[in-house]
Amino acid sequence: MQNIQKKIYYLKQNPLSVIVRTKTKNNAYKILKNTLENGFRFAEITLTIPQAFSIIKEISLQYPEAMIGAGTVLTLKEAKTALEAGAQYLVSPVYNEEILNWSIQNDILYIPGVMSVNEMYLAIQKGASLLKLYPSIAFTSQALSLIRDPFPNWPILATGGINLSNILDYFEAGALAVGITGELGSDRDVDIVDESKIAHLAFKYVDIVKNVIKKRGLKNDK
Repeated sequence: MQNIQKKIYYLKQNPLSVIVRTKTKNNAYKILKNTLENGFRFAEITLTIPQAFSIIKEISLQYPEAMIGAGTVLTLKEAKTALEAGAQYLVSPVYNEEILNWSIQNDILYIPGVMSVNEMYLAIQKGASLLKLYPSIAFTSQALSLIRDPFPNWPILATGGINLSNILDYFEAGALAVGITGELGSDRDVDIVDESKIAHLAFKYVDIVKNVIKKRGLKNDK
C-alpha cells in the first residue's frame, strides 16, 4: 500500500485535480497545458475523450512532475490499458469491485465513485483508500459534513459541481481534495476552449486553496 498512500499524501499536499472531459483531443491538450502550467499537480483524463489513452501517454511524458490519472474507468481492461499508457491512478464514477480488488493487489490508487453512505461504507470495507463523492453538488457540503461526524476518517475527493463559489465549503466540510470540471475542465459550452481563461481560472483555484494547505501544515510540493 506504500504507493497508494504516497499518492494520497501528495493529493493532501496538492488538493486540486482538474477533471478533463472534452469533445476533442485538441481542447483536452489546451486545458491540460494551462492547468498543469499554472499550479495544478493532478489531472484526471476521462476515457470519454477521443484518443484518451494517447493523451494520457503524451501528457505523462510532457509533464513528468504531475500526477496524471485516468477517469471514467469502467472495466478492468480499461484500467490496465490506462496504466500501460502511463496513468498513475484510476478513477470511476461508480464502484467497481473487480477494479478495486485488482488495484489493491497491485498497489495502485483506485478511487471509486460513491454517492450514498452505504456505498461509501461498502467501498471502505472492501479496502478503498479514497472515495470519489459524485456528484457532490447533489450531496451538498452540509451533507458531507454530517456524514463525517460518525465517519471522520473517510477520505473524500469531492467532484461534480465544484466551482469557485463553493469549493471552500467542501473543504470546510472535510473533503481531502476536490476535482473540478465545469468551465475549467470541460468544453461543453464552446467549440474551442479559451486558453487565457483556463489559465486565469487555474490560477484562481490554486490561490483560493492556499489557506487550506496552510492549515494542514503542508507544503504544496512533491
